[in-house]
Amino acid sequence: MLEVQEVPRTGTKSWLQERPIPPGDLLRYQRAFSEALAERECNSEIQRVLERAADDNNFIAELTYRGAKALEGYKLTLQAKAALLSGDIRWIEARLGKLNAHLRTWLDCRLAQEIW
Repeated sequence: MLEVQEVPRTGTKSWLQERPIPPGDLLRYQRAFSEALAERECNSEIQRVLERAADDNNFIAELTYRGAKALEGYKLTLQAKAALLSGDIRWIEARLGKLNAHLRTWLDCRLAQEIW
């Protein structure tokens, strides 16, 4: 776990010059930041898919019959694609929070289908 230290309100530049970040820590910070940014972007893409499906019946048909090919234009992780295509509401709500009925349109349709 990374430790947060209090930064003085004045003289920040000199404080940073006196306290360089060790290269190993810098790489860890960069990796953690990149992962958090990618997860945030993926969550935003999941929401875009759900919004489009809620408003576009043709997209629901694409998701149903074309699966992952319907998601090609979105920056999604494999886990996110799997959750969307299988209707894994728990996984998605764990990332986005409780979904309203409008955003659940595709997921409810997917779970009602008998195509596995």
